[in-house]
Amino acid sequence: MRLSIVALKLYKKSFAQLADLMQTVINGFTAQVVLYPLPNPTIVAATADLATLRGCIAAWGSTGNRGSHNDYLALVDARNLVRTNLFQLGVYAENQTVGDRTSLALIGWDLKQIPRRRVGMLQAVQNLRQHISPAVNSNTVKLLWDKPLNAVDVKVNGYRVMRSATAVYANAVPIANPTKTSFVDSSPLLGVNFYWVIAFNASGDSVLSDVVIASPILQP
Repeated sequence: MRLSIVALKLYKKSFAQLADLMQTVINGFTAQVVLYPLPNPTIVAATADLATLRGCIAAWGSTGNRGSHNDYLALVDARNLVRTNLFQLGVYAENQTVGDRTSLALIGWDLKQIPRRRVGMLQAVQNLRQHISPAVNSNTVKLLWDKPLNAVDVKVNGYRVMRSATAVYANAVPIANPTKTSFVDSSPLLGVNFYWVIAFNASGDSVLSDVVIASPILQP
């Protein structure tokens, strides 16, 4: 699940509260060394920009009202850098870091799921492959794939599996419309099969996947 701090609230908080948010996000990432090995360049940059913002706040106040107009602009520039960091770290996820929602609530922020757009052009499905396992029935082909990279933001209604006896896509015909990222072809062609998978939604078809070459499993 991809979660992000509600963007509109970035414009309703003080500079100090934004700094506290950035620190909480950094803490969430650095606590997950396995998922985000250090040194992480984005975290390093975010930490440096946060230090700049903290320095401006210390010099000119949390709203910039203790300095000149140029001081305030410097504070705004530092604030904008931290905002950029936050959006770059948009994968900050509640299900990967224990207590995220609680930590954010303590400093006056909320963590909500990003709503997916219902329509939009989908990218190609990823990592289309044949799954070979003793659990796969004889004389069948099981395909697995990953969702398009932009499926986080754009809804996928389903997939179209295309098959051909040659590597020429123009000769391929649709054989199934699964809604999950897997499909078992129980009646594959004899010999070699060529498969493609297309994701689709209300906006139309995705970019065509890479081809995968597969042959029926022959179990002993």
